Amino acid sequence: MNEQEYWNKFYSDNVSEKKLTVPSQFAAFVLGETHAIDSIVEFGCGNGRDSAFFARHGKTVFALDLSSDGIAINQETYAHVSNLKFHSCDVTADIPDIGLNHNEPKAIYARFFIHALQTDGIAKFFDNCVKLMSPRDKLFLEYRTVEDTDRAKTTSLHYRNFLRVKEVEQLLNACQLKTLYFTQGIGYAKW
Repeated sequence: MNEQEYWNKFYSDNVSEKKLTVPSQFAAFVLGETHAIDSIVEFGCGNGRDSAFFARHGKTVFALDLSSDGIAINQETYAHVSNLKFHSCDVTADIPDIGLNHNEPKAIYARFFIHALQTDGIAKFFDNCVKLMSPRDKLFLEYRTVEDTDRAKTTSLHYRNFLRVKEVEQLLNACQLKTLYFTQGIGYAKW
């Protein structure tokens, strides 16, 4: 089973049944950090709950995921939200033109996404982020680290590449992305 088939099965079997609509705590944090930003590009949008949260707060949201099944579910679920567009996208390839205005400040949002990639996929994702970004744009990441390997997970079924923070920093630095804020701890992802 390839990666897209895996995520299609995951969303078809699990996400369509779980109508979790409460935004993540990370999304609430990011909203507070994006007052001067009108557009958000979310990679790995999953069930679309954070994308819809941003859109309901006036952001233009481009929500991307590898799973075409997940995207189809989201398009139906959030059809009434006009400033929210879903696209199927493989971040290990070139990012398609999604209608993003590159002249306006934007945020790239990836919650629980990079730890679903192998290291070479993370490097390609960061490289693609740089292609989308201008110096005033921001990249927001939340991911699982090796310290989280043995803890119980709400969704135990899907793949996780538990990451080392220093290795992620090295990949960011290689793309000339710098960290403005970082925190690590337990209890940030309540749902």
